[in-house]
Amino acid sequence: MTNLFTGSKHPLQALNSERNYLFPLVFSLILTLFLFYIDEGYYDFRWTEDPMNIPIFFCYSLGFFVGMWIISAFTFKSQHGVIKKLIIIGLGLPLGVLFIILLMYLVALLAGVYYFFTN
Repeated sequence: MTNLFTGSKHPLQALNSERNYLFPLVFSLILTLFLFYIDEGYYDFRWTEDPMNIPIFFCYSLGFFVGMWIISAFTFKSQHGVIKKLIIIGLGLPLGVLFIILLMYLVALLAGVYYFFTN
């Protein structure tokens, strides 16, 4: 919202508009923590005991973050507040899932190429 007298934005809105990565980063980490918390029906953080789960956690977080960041940074610049956050979540999460699937196929492809050339 712009001040009618000075034409400047509210300081918090200016801060939020310059940091398009903050909301997607925090939301993707919270969402991934929740998904890993409910994984396998234990409802705890036992998944952290296995060292191989940590890189997978970051892959999921990165996928969700990239999808939501793209929507946040490159679209809907005129929207603000709750509506913008709902749009980021609604469009960014499916895009993030596509990035996660793409990342999995890329890792599988690289593993196949490595296996092909080493055997």
